[in-house]
Amino acid sequence: MGSRSVAYAQRQMREGKPSLPLADQILLQLLPGTPLVVEDLVEATGRRRSAVWDAVKQLVEAQDVVETQLSRAKVGRPKFLLAADPDRAGFIGVAIAGRKGGVQVLTGVLTNRSPRSPVPAEELRTPDLAPDHLAKAIKTLIAPLRHEAQKKFGGAAALGVSLGGHIDESGRTVIRSPNLRWEQPVAFANKLERVTGLPTIIENDVNALALWESAFGLTAEHTFALVFVGEGIGAGLIVDGQLFRGPSGGAGEVGHFVVNPQNGRKCTCNNRGCVQTVSGYQAMRSAAREEFGKALSPRRLVELADDGNSEAQTVLQKCAIALAQALGGLANLIDPLHLIISSTELNGSTFFKDEFSSFLEQFTFASLRPTVTWTRTDYGHAAGGAAWAAVLSAPRRIAGQGLQKSGAG
Repeated sequence: MGSRSVAYAQRQMREGKPSLPLADQILLQLLPGTPLVVEDLVEATGRRRSAVWDAVKQLVEAQDVVETQLSRAKVGRPKFLLAADPDRAGFIGVAIAGRKGGVQVLTGVLTNRSPRSPVPAEELRTPDLAPDHLAKAIKTLIAPLRHEAQKKFGGAAALGVSLGGHIDESGRTVIRSPNLRWEQPVAFANKLERVTGLPTIIENDVNALALWESAFGLTAEHTFALVFVGEGIGAGLIVDGQLFRGPSGGAGEVGHFVVNPQNGRKCTCNNRGCVQTVSGYQAMRSAAREEFGKALSPRRLVELADDGNSEAQTVLQKCAIALAQALGGLANLIDPLHLIISSTELNGSTFFKDEFSSFLEQFTFASLRPTVTWTRTDYGHAAGGAAWAAVLSAPRRIAGQGLQKSGAG
C-alpha cells in the first residue's frame, strides 16, 4: 500500500502539525507505482469515500493521476485503477561529496515520479566551500538537466540536495556541516531557491542513500539501515517504510557511538572514543602509521590484509571490532531486517568483511541478526535519493501548480 511513500504526511500528523492536503496524501499513496482503486485510498487515508473521490477527480483533471485500466470485479461494476502519472514532472537531485584536498564533487541526476533508478548525468568539481559559491555551482551543474527536464517532462518541478552534515527536520537549514566547514546554521534551501528559482529540500547524504535504496534499490525490506563508512560513519534508518530523522533531524549518528571512552582518540564532536575515531578512514591511516611507521591509505591496508599481511590485519581487525560493536547495538535497537554497508574501500575486502561478520554475530542478539550486504558508495545514488526527497516533500504543491521552466533562475 505504498507505506514507504507516505512518510512525510504520516510524520506531520504524528507530530501534531497540519497534515498535507488530501490530494497530496493520495498522490503519495500512488507514487510507488502500483495502481490502486478508490477503496484502497479510503482505507489508507481514513477519509470518507466522497471526499477521496472528489480529490481523485481534482488530480485526474490536473493530470497528476491517470485512470489506467479497469479491474474486473466478480460482482458489481468494474473499478477504475488509479496511478500517479510518472512523467507529470521532472525532479533534479544533487549530491555534494568531499574529495582529497577539500575539493567538492557535485553529482546531478534527473528523475521523474516513478520509483525507477535515475542515471547520473552531470558532474562538477569545486574547491570553494562557501554557501554562495556552492549555490552558484549547483545552478551551473543543473542547467543541462533543466533543459532535459523541459524536453521530457515539461519542466523541472523541484530540486533536492544531499550533503554531509546535520540538517534540520524541515529540510531547509544545514545546522552544521564539518565536511563543508560550516560551523554555523546555513539556510541553504532558501539560498538555492533564490539562485535557481526551484523549490528546494536539503537532505543528509546518508539519509539520501537510504531513500535511494528504499525507492530504487534492490531491497524489498521496510525496516533496514544503510550505513556509510568513509572519513565519517553514519546511518540512514528506514523504519516501517519511513525515513526516521528524529525530532531535530539528527537520527542515525551511529559514528558517534562511543566504543572506547577512557583511552579513545578525540572526535570531531569533541567526545572521545567514538566509533569513527577507530573505524573511519582517517583513523585507519593513523593506526597504519603507528603499526608501519608511515601512513597507508585504507585501500592499501585492505590490499595488504587480503594478501595475508599480519600488521595490516591487526589494524583492520580493530576497525572491524569497533564497527561491529556499534552496528550490533544499532541492530539490537531497531531490529533491521537488512543492514546495507556502503563504502568506497572496505566493500571489496574479504578479510575485513569476514572479521566484521564474525564480531557482529557476537554483538547482536541471536534472534535479531540482520542480513548484511556490502555496496560501493555511489554518489549518483545520493543524488537520486535527494531527488526522491523532493518528490516526497509535497508532490502536488510542487508538481501541479506551475512548473519552473528550464530557463528560470
